[in-house]
Amino acid sequence: MTIEAEFTEGLLVIRGAGTVTASDLREMPGLTTAFDAGRAVTPNRLIDLTAVEGFDVGFSEMLAAVRERRDAVLSGPTRTAFLTASAVQFGMARMFQTLNDNAQITVRIFEDRAEALAWLRSLP
Repeated sequence: MTIEAEFTEGLLVIRGAGTVTASDLREMPGLTTAFDAGRAVTPNRLIDLTAVEGFDVGFSEMLAAVRERRDAVLSGPTRTAFLTASAVQFGMARMFQTLNDNAQITVRIFEDRAEALAWLRSLP
């Protein structure tokens, strides 16, 4: 999978394209930790899956990725919005949402980018 990440307008925006592999999931915690480092506030995240064509991962790989995120030290509560365009993308985002047990991370799934951005920018 091709991963693009940028910090823009106070948000960490991650875009994926192609096929998501177990290796991709293993790399994500390091990517987000690098963006979080040195920031006074952990930024909210938009994870755009709309260009992802497939997933070569299952439950065990997703669980491992979520556990990495669970153990992350955050500066405070943060929001993660998944942007999806297909049932498979939604299903994978939903698996992450269901497995997430870090009380500081709130996850929602959207099909509309404007709605996702509005939620990420709104006050908790």
